[in-house]
Amino acid sequence: MKRIAWCSIAVLVLAAGPGVAEPPKSKELVARAQKLWHEEQDFRGALAAFDEALAAEPSNLDAHLQRGTFLFWLWERSAPEQRDKVGQAARAEFEWLDINAGDTIYAGIARDVGRQLDGEVWFAEATVDCPPAAAQAMGEAERLFAARKFEASLEQYRKAVEACPASGAIRTGYADAVYVLGEYDLAAQLFRDAIAVDPWRRTAHRYLADAEIRLGHTDAALRECILAIVSDPTYEAAWSALRGVAEGTGRNWRRVRAEKPQVEAGTKEDGQAAVNIALPGLSEGKAPSSREEQDEAGAWLMYGLAKAGILGGIFDRNGEPRPQGAAAAPNLLESRLALERAAVRKALQVVRTPRRKAPATFWGNLLLARKAELLDAAIFLTMMDRELAAEYPAYREAHGEELVRFVETVLVPKTKE
Repeated sequence: MKRIAWCSIAVLVLAAGPGVAEPPKSKELVARAQKLWHEEQDFRGALAAFDEALAAEPSNLDAHLQRGTFLFWLWERSAPEQRDKVGQAARAEFEWLDINAGDTIYAGIARDVGRQLDGEVWFAEATVDCPPAAAQAMGEAERLFAARKFEASLEQYRKAVEACPASGAIRTGYADAVYVLGEYDLAAQLFRDAIAVDPWRRTAHRYLADAEIRLGHTDAALRECILAIVSDPTYEAAWSALRGVAEGTGRNWRRVRAEKPQVEAGTKEDGQAAVNIALPGLSEGKAPSSREEQDEAGAWLMYGLAKAGILGGIFDRNGEPRPQGAAAAPNLLESRLALERAAVRKALQVVRTPRRKAPATFWGNLLLARKAELLDAAIFLTMMDRELAAEYPAYREAHGEELVRFVETVLVPKTKE
């Protein structure tokens, strides 16, 4: 959580732009709250100071983030009888950021923490068994870092790395402290060292992207943002960082977030198949108007029907209706990906080729992915759910470059001259 509190410094600096500073009052109160929290362990005083900061500037994104981070920290340590109340307070801050911070790094972090609060974390970063000496040194290093005593934390991080060199988490923490001190070349190398021992550590890739930005290596930063996403497609802070880098380098931003239909299949008392479909956005009584909206609505409807039919045995494994009079029969699908692929292919039959200057659409992106023979990569990176998450690590190992290529060529393509 420490980098959440520090909040991706490089990206935030770029987003703010030169000469844009926080109002001194709000900044001063947040700093006071941090000191009460990390150094004096005065949690009531810290919360009061965060509240004062927001009273002074109710729309300050950083004050909301820091207060939410503090409440999240308390939530992780709360007694059972207080946990729900503290969690609700933390969730309110991150929901506010999600709504009001656009697609900035603040909103990305807010969505990531919201998933943790909801227990919807599908990808955990790797852990290794470290000796007690490493844990002790790391704990002291983290305490010093949280108190913003970055220089003092370095020796403890070094001790922790020496005691447990296989830990990507420890190496990433060490590199982050070096980064905060402005040693960007060294920090970049230390982040690479962390990735060498833990190739899919999402935070190491995103933080390395920050360092590459500072060093002026925009192409390298773009790739590291993409690798952070490939490491964990649900990592919203990395998606937000990618958008900032892509737009800063003149690339298009074509990511479209969408909520998948809920499709459930079962058997009724008479033995007949029963399916339920909930189609978000199609039950609000608002008819799609533009060609793109019509395609999106039609594709989601076809996707839901095909998926329900396959699960219920009404359709075969490819989403085609069984012969008339044939009884519904369970489909033996080799994977969750196979189910999604079959439903997506049926949906794409109703999607027309996107118009050249039309805004990006979810199903238009999938159509482009299919033409580029990157449909499976697109499904994993844009339609992830709990069941797909179980299959993703193996796919990532075998098809990592296809995942990178989908993001690079479909979601953040180069602007055509």
